[in-house]
Amino acid sequence: MQLPAASAGRRAKRARTGPPTGDRQGLEPACAGGRCASSPRTPGLLSLLSFVKIIRGPRGPVRKKSGVPVRDPWLLAWRRLHGGRGACRMSDTDSRIQRFHTGMVSRKDGFAFWADEIGPHVGRLDSPERSHFQQELTIVDTAGMAFMRVHGSGATIERTGPSQLMGAEVYPYHLLIKLDGGLAISEQRQRIELAAGDMVLIDSWQPLRLRSTEATNSWTLGLSEAVVNRWLPHADQSTDLRLAGAKGWAGMLSGYLRALDVEHLCSIQSPAQRQLLGEHLMSMLSFSLEQNGLRAQPGALGERVSPRDGDLHARMRAWIREHHADTEIDAQKLAASFNVSVRYVHKVFAKAGRGMTFLETLQNDRLEAAARMLRSPEGARRFVAQVAYDCGFADPAYFGLVFRKKYGCTPRTFALQQGQAAADGTLLVS
Repeated sequence: MQLPAASAGRRAKRARTGPPTGDRQGLEPACAGGRCASSPRTPGLLSLLSFVKIIRGPRGPVRKKSGVPVRDPWLLAWRRLHGGRGACRMSDTDSRIQRFHTGMVSRKDGFAFWADEIGPHVGRLDSPERSHFQQELTIVDTAGMAFMRVHGSGATIERTGPSQLMGAEVYPYHLLIKLDGGLAISEQRQRIELAAGDMVLIDSWQPLRLRSTEATNSWTLGLSEAVVNRWLPHADQSTDLRLAGAKGWAGMLSGYLRALDVEHLCSIQSPAQRQLLGEHLMSMLSFSLEQNGLRAQPGALGERVSPRDGDLHARMRAWIREHHADTEIDAQKLAASFNVSVRYVHKVFAKAGRGMTFLETLQNDRLEAAARMLRSPEGARRFVAQVAYDCGFADPAYFGLVFRKKYGCTPRTFALQQGQAAADGTLLVS
């Protein structure tokens, strides 16, 4: 178990009572810049929040107070419930996932606990629900992005410097979406009111004030420098712009994030699927910012498709139809084949694709190829898993899910309805 660094208040207490002694030596990792050096796999994230240093004594967890061991009821309660694993910890099976919550203490003590332990990393914390405060926080690090899901009591957060929760030096920008209720944001002398589903891009280095008088329920996406450079080259001009979640590309992005389940996100193990998720989100964010920023100018996304873009889209479609069986296809491979940037690939599909993104086009071609195969006598006698692989789907279960969504039935039922399946039902899902 990697123990967290102590909070500023407890560091001051240790300074008054002298250096650690005995079995306390070596328990605290070296920390700098808001993150622990002993957790290199999650740089910039809050590797482990600074809750309380546990001292293993003969009578259970204790804290030093004026040199005298004092039993800590919060720590004792947590250890009874969770076997001494600490108030916040990484997932037992995946170091990319970190979970924190106030469930270890009574609701009347929740705010004091959260303010003391979370506050130093997010800024000054307040809440209209101090007497019955509760919150839960999950952070998932994936493919150059950090997903932070928080829900619970309403709260106000005010910081005067760079973000520490997801370090500004690694994630220079954050995308925030309020899932329900309202939220007021003040940054660089501007005030932005967000309704449910609205989003805003935030500069992680700037002072910030967030005020949610209703329940806190939001996603925050930390965007790494590499991701920003690739997708948002003019991000510095796009902060403090409210992206209304009811229309256009922003509406598509908002709906996608509102449907994103944190447990499903935590369960994604495939690097290819993580990359696909990131590309899908960033392409929609890129178009959302462009659409909102150029709304009043000619030549935005709604303009007539140029002959060059129309021709390029047609050639890209032909390339996808020829290569859709390759499970490793992505926008980067397509861009390299046509000597253009990934961003330009998505722009071409946005303008000439009649509402279908690159990923939607690729998936649609794969599903149509699978349907043709299932209609044939040879294809209908094959395992569904093999049909999935032959059509470019790396995950047969996912193939079955999207096939049913498009055609209204499972692949096996589809083949039987076509009258092509063998009578003994040799088409199986493996």
